[in-house]
Amino acid sequence: MLISWNEKYETGIEEIDKQHKTLFKIAESLYAAKEGEEKELGQSIDKTADEFLEYVKYHFKTEESLMEKCCFKGLDEHKRVHKEFEEKAISYQARIKEESGDMFLAMEMMNFLIDWIIGHILVMDREYVECVKNGCTNDR
Repeated sequence: MLISWNEKYETGIEEIDKQHKTLFKIAESLYAAKEGEEKELGQSIDKTADEFLEYVKYHFKTEESLMEKCCFKGLDEHKRVHKEFEEKAISYQARIKEESGDMFLAMEMMNFLIDWIIGHILVMDREYVECVKNGCTNDR
């Protein structure tokens, strides 16, 4: 296993932690694809890239909705970072479809996903946790 979920990634928000765990699983499935049959590699990578992008969109909507409900003052910045990430994911998806079966591209995408998951969860997502747990107040 390349990376594994552990308590340092927990936000204490059940739905967000569940979704973050799914992102870890997608990263792991991309890593596992390199162990498969070469003729199936392209199809496996394409499928994982599609799953990755769709799930990221769903996850971002969930996060942004929670931040909006709690009046999180960093919502606009978080949305901007989400949009940048989504654009990069779309770029990877297009490249993977063009270069089906490219192991190096799959590993590049996997490294990007893992680096982003870890950095985003450990830094940016920590910023809204207290707001979501405590609800909206006028000083946010």
